[in-house]
Parts: sequence; structure tokens; C-alpha cells
Amino acid sequence: MLDVLLKRQIVSFKKAKKSRLPIVDKQFNLVSLVSRKDLLNSRDFPHASKNPETKQLLVGAAVSVKPYEESWKRLEALAEAGVDVVVFEGHGGDHQDMLDIIKKAKSAYPNLQVIGGNAVTSSEVYRLIQAGVDAIRVGKGVGSVATGQMVKAVGRAQMSAVYHTARIAKDYGVPVIADGGIKNSGCAIKALCLGASTVMMGSLLAGTEESPGSYYFQDGMRLKKYRGNFSLESLAQGNVTGGVMLAQGVSGAVVDKGTARRFIPYQAQSIRHGLQDLGIKTIEEVHKSLYDGRLRFEVRSSAAQREGGVHDLHSYAH
Repeated sequence: MLDVLLKRQIVSFKKAKKSRLPIVDKQFNLVSLVSRKDLLNSRDFPHASKNPETKQLLVGAAVSVKPYEESWKRLEALAEAGVDVVVFEGHGGDHQDMLDIIKKAKSAYPNLQVIGGNAVTSSEVYRLIQAGVDAIRVGKGVGSVATGQMVKAVGRAQMSAVYHTARIAKDYGVPVIADGGIKNSGCAIKALCLGASTVMMGSLLAGTEESPGSYYFQDGMRLKKYRGNFSLESLAQGNVTGGVMLAQGVSGAVVDKGTARRFIPYQAQSIRHGLQDLGIKTIEEVHKSLYDGRLRFEVRSSAAQREGGVHDLHSYAH
């Protein structure tokens, strides 16, 4: 039905030779404005994340939990503007400030989707779920620009963290987001097979044209700057606690990956092929296979990892 309406609207635009189409209600009050670009985007990106009722793109925002009063004002402004999901950012996944603002947010805005974290243990996940989160980010000190595990000796191997947190979260119907450690599509498949419903791809997407920042050339390579949230460069801009700048990340550069319009479909297709080789069609089926024991894992030696990649070639090209 939507495809038929979309085709009709495109035909209407062509006949009228207009770039915008006003939408009115029964009283002829203007309720929306559709542009030719909107229709083209709907046609070219049919799987875009949209509100099922309004058909508008979903909008998310990140909110730091400190300072508390300022964070709450930011949340109120976002909720009033109609944000769909809020990600609360903090040093620890289940510290009291995080739990308090999640409880208050869900009480004040019950329809607002709230993501909390980061967590790596079952106890952290349980407390976040009790506070009312709708999803949980998993991972500490495993990002490509993170140094938290070296600086604070706190964290967990990402595969273990995803598996153990997802095993608890599934009993409450709360999805887990693997945050960190995703170096390629193979890592994404492993995270999904271990219980994650979604993966974050910060460093992979940082080199795309659509990511913030400008390209520059170094040693013949086209690069883009990539900065950790708690790197010295970030802290120098005012995110300092107690007057001491304790860096828990670094600033670096990533190689140009072109436009996300080509990069994301490539990653998605790689994941489809991985699931196909497993004989599994959906992520839901992956998780079911994991918890009923049909999906098994094997620890690979360093020799097995080497032979699993490109080897014994003088040079090669993709």
C-alpha cells in the first residue's frame, strides 16, 4: 500500500512540476510538507529506521549524566522536541547517578526509549534493568581509542562481556548492544552470535564521508581524525573532573572508507553471508540456537587465526 502511495506522490510531483507538496487535514490546516527529496529518500532507502505511525526518521541523542541538573534540562528539551531515544553517557554502567536519571526519565517520559550502560557484568545489567532501561550498551575499555583497561585495570574481554550480559538481559526482554571491539564484519557476526542484538561501529564508520571531521593526507594516505571521548584532547575542551586530566583514551586517525552508502550495504551483506554459512536466517534464530545449545564456539590458536586470514602471498588486492 505504501509503495502505491509513494508512486502516486511521485507522479503528482512530476505532473505539477513542483518540488514540494503540502499535506493538509480535513479543515485544510497545514500538517506536513513533503519534498521531492523526501520521496527519493523513501524510494532509495526503504529500510531506514522510521516511526511506524508518523513515518518520520527516528532521532536519538546522547546525554551525559553529569552534571545532573544540566543533564536533566537537556533531556527535557530533547523530549519536548520529540526525540525517540536517549543514550545516557557515564563513566560507569550502573553508578548511582546513572540509575537515578534513568528512573526519573522513565517516570517523566514513559514512552521515551532509554539506553543505559556501559555494563560488562550480570549484576550491572540487573541493576540497569531494575532502573527501567530499554536497552543496554556492553563494553568497557575495548574500543579502538580506549585505554581504560590499561589506566584503571577495569573492564572485561568483549566476547565474555556480551555473552554473560545478554544471557541475563534476555530473561527481561532487554536487548544488548555490543559497544567496542568491532574491527570488521566478522567481529559483528561473533557479537550477534553471542547474544547481542545490535553492534556499534564507531571506528569503522569514522572514516566514511558522512562522519564528522575533515579529510587530510599523510604519507600518501587519505585520513580522517578519530578522537576518544576521554582522550587528553577531549578533556582539554572542558570535560575535566577535580582539576586533573586523566586520559582514558587516545586521539588518532582512520583511513578513508568512502561513503557510508556503499560501506554499510557491504557490511550488511557480509553478515548475511556469515549467517547463511551457519544455516541461520535471522538474529532471533541465532539467539535461539545459542541458548538451546545448537550454536557452539571453538577457541582458535594463534596458528589457526593466521591461516584463517590472507597468508603466503607476496602481495594481494581485494
